[in-house]
Amino acid sequence: MDDGMVCCECCGDDFAPEDMATAEFCHECIEAVDMQSEDEG
Repeated sequence: MDDGMVCCECCGDDFAPEDMATAEFCHECIEAVDMQSEDEG
């Protein structure tokens, strides 16, 4: 499984979900991580 995923274009770089706490992401990025978290259980 991928440790980092590619964020949407406005944010650009690879990021890990745990980085959410210290980084600013646009709405789409947050949704992507949100969906991933729900998927993991």
